[in-house]
Order: sequence, then C-alpha cells, then structure tokens
Amino acid sequence: MPGFTKPGMDKKETMKDLKPSVYNETIQDGDKKYIYNFYSGAIVEVDGGAQIETAGLSAEGAALLKEKGFLVDGGVDELRRLEFSYLAGKFDKSSLGLTLCTTLECNFSCPYCYEGKSKTGSAMSAEVIAGISDFVRMKLSDNSINTLYVNFLGGEALLRLDVLAAALDSLKAEAKKKNVTLNAGLVTNGYLLDEAMKTIDMPGDIQSLQVTFDGFGASHDRLRRPAGGGGSFERIFQNMVLALEKGVRVAARYNLTADNAADAMLLIDRLAGLEKKPLLYFGHVSAIGGADTCKSVACMSRMDYSKTDLELARYAASKGVKTDFMPAGKGNYCTADAVNGFTIDPQGYIYKCWSGVGKAELACGSVLAASPEECITDESRYYMYTMDNPFQGACSGCKLLPVCMGGCPVERRSGVKQCSKFKFQDMEFVKLYAEGFSK
Repeated sequence: MPGFTKPGMDKKETMKDLKPSVYNETIQDGDKKYIYNFYSGAIVEVDGGAQIETAGLSAEGAALLKEKGFLVDGGVDELRRLEFSYLAGKFDKSSLGLTLCTTLECNFSCPYCYEGKSKTGSAMSAEVIAGISDFVRMKLSDNSINTLYVNFLGGEALLRLDVLAAALDSLKAEAKKKNVTLNAGLVTNGYLLDEAMKTIDMPGDIQSLQVTFDGFGASHDRLRRPAGGGGSFERIFQNMVLALEKGVRVAARYNLTADNAADAMLLIDRLAGLEKKPLLYFGHVSAIGGADTCKSVACMSRMDYSKTDLELARYAASKGVKTDFMPAGKGNYCTADAVNGFTIDPQGYIYKCWSGVGKAELACGSVLAASPEECITDESRYYMYTMDNPFQGACSGCKLLPVCMGGCPVERRSGVKQCSKFKFQDMEFVKLYAEGFSK
C-alpha cells in the first residue's frame, strides 16, 4: 500500500486528508494497548486514546501508519475499496484452480462423511482425464494465466494411485507447454501416504498436503477407522512425520467436537516434540449439504467452537506449535465463487464446490462435452456463487468483513451462514500475538 512521504512534502499537506481506518479495532491488554487492522492484518502498540489520531504525528509516522492500513486518505470509501478487491479476486484470470476428485472410493468408514456411506466405487477413466486435459488446455490458451493450482481429493485419492499419477502427469504436460507454474496439493486421510511417496514425488510434484485427526489415539480411532476395522491414528501420525521430513508442507486439521476437545491438547503435546511441525488448525464439524453429521458426533455451536479454538491456539503457542490463530485477509472466499475455479468428479462432472461432488444434479457441466468450449452447460449453476455478494446485507457493516468476505457462499445461499470464528473471540487473538511477540 503506497503512502511514504515524499521528500520536501509539507507536514500539514501530508496528513490533512488522512483518517483512521474503519477496520481498526482497539484492544486493551493490561497496561498495554494495541490496534489491529482487519484489512491489512497489521498490529501496532499505541499510547493514549482508543483511536489513532493524526494530530501530532510526524510526516514519517503518518506515512508508516498509512502504509500499514491504520490511516487512509480522507476520500477513500473503504467498503467500496474492499468490494473492489473482492470482485477483483473473483474475476481474476491470472490463475486456474482445479479440485480433482480422482475417486470416490475410500478405505475408511467415518460415520459423519458428507459424501455418505454408499461410495460409487468409481475412479476417473482415461477418457475423463483426457477431457480434463482438453479443458485445461482450452483455459491455458488465455495467455493471462500464469499459475495452475490443482488439489487432489477423494474419497481417498491415494487408493487409486495410478489414476492420480495419470492425472498429475497430464496436467504437468499441459502446464509445461504454456510455461505455466503448477502448484499441486493433496487432501488425504494419510493412511497410505508412506506407500504413495514411493511413487509420487513429494514435494517435487505435490508440494503440500492435508491430513485429518478426529482426536488423539483411541478417540480418533473410534471415528476415523479403516473399513476393515482397527485403528488409524498412529499410522497417520507417522506418515505425516515422514512427509514433513521430506520437506512437504503439511496442514494437520483437527476436527473439533465436544467429545474430543480435551484430547486436542494431547495431539499438541505430541506435535511439540517434532523437529519439523505441521500447521495445525481446528475445523468446526457441522452439517454440510444436509448430511446427518451431527447425529454421529457432538457438534459444537459456532460460539463454543470459537472459544475452544482460542483456548487450544493459546496452548499450542505455549508449546511452539503454529496454528491459524491470527485473522488473514481474503480476496474472494474460495474457488467456488471464483470465475476460474472448478471441481471435477470421477465421472467428469464439473461443480463449483466440492460439497456437491457425486450429485450430478448440482453439476454445471462435464469435461466429456463435445468440445472444451461446451463443457459448461448450466450457466445458472456456474454463476450462482460467483455472483453472490456479501456487500449488500448485514455483513457490510462488520469489521471482520475483510477476513471472512461474508463466509462460505454455499452456506450463505442455503440460509445457514456462519460468522468467522474470530467474531466470537473478543480480540483475544491479538493478546495471544502480543504475548508471543514479547517473548
């Protein structure tokens, strides 16, 4: 963000049109006071009142505060500026984002799975992979695209390693033809990760992955169990460690429920002993797409989840384990509301959100169309999340709007909007940051 004072600029001229940002929030922590800006993500310790004032500031100080987002030009409409950034992210065509569900087969039988218990047993055919390649080639013909993001998902994608490898090789070839950077990630239950790494180059071809825990030890094994019986926690944990040692970026998701909240500390203790650690984050388990999730596990309210998340983040910080405890600004929300974001299932159906996978009636097209240009057959489903606008309702006046951008567009359209967890944490995350910074 520009704003440094030009040499020779008059002090009064520099600051007369500056005003505090509407996205500033003041936090009192004992005898210290901080201001956090939700738009820029910057934090500053201040003296005096609850707002940043321009009176008495040097030109250099004003320039720095403007650069960090605490001060803005007097004529700036910050809500409109944020909306512009949001729309720019939605309609940005410099990248192409794909989520590929290469198979819906799974070696686990988790009771809360949003994909349901009846798996089709299908995996992507060579014809579907060829259709994806054609679709990608058509998209990459737009020379403004410089990055191809692909995330492999299931079922359990590593069950059909041959299919994953074929799809990956195909995408690598298309990216190479156009000199486009390929960034690949994988969401896996982790059970077969050790064997997969003997075949797939990680982090060469797949740079990042996510594994999930549903507790620690026995509490995890009660829910995340192999279809044939037995436990999975220890094997997943060791496979995660193996990936970390190879240099793969790993996010460890802990599915947080009322039943396993206490066990999360046990996982944190175990992670604290690792030389290389994953990013740990706590997922809110809730019903997705009408699934009966909360009949199988003890779902928390959003408020209870947020408070527990903060407690665990504080404990993790004390143990040197990194979590997502600080708000991060967004452009748009996700690939579902991005014009160049697509999810493709084993049958070749195209969706805007992975939560629709396996439900052909929610698809907006297919890669098996007669030509890549004809792949999108239902424009209403293609546009529905992209055209959703959180700036026209109650969210528009919220200071956290830069962080959540109105939340999940799928939930918002269904009428089950969930606010960002940070809204319920009373700015305590800033105190947590300040505690870590002062050590």
